[in-house]
Amino acid sequence: SAEPARAPQLDELADADLPAVVDQFDARQMLHVTFGSAIVQYGPAMQAALRAHEETHYAALERHFDRHLAPFARR
Repeated sequence: SAEPARAPQLDELADADLPAVVDQFDARQMLHVTFGSAIVQYGPAMQAALRAHEETHYAALERHFDRHLAPFARR
């Protein structure tokens, strides 16, 4: 379960540091639980951003899956 106090303060981060927020456990958990309510309002803008940056999105997904699947590949 997330501890909001341990999540980074977004208004204190440089824009270049924002992508790393999803790598921080507490911030990521908070995003997970609020995603359903946010998608209604921000869904169209998010879809447009993903389409505009499709290759970057796929590269991020690949890194994400690689990180999560790596422990199963080690024997």
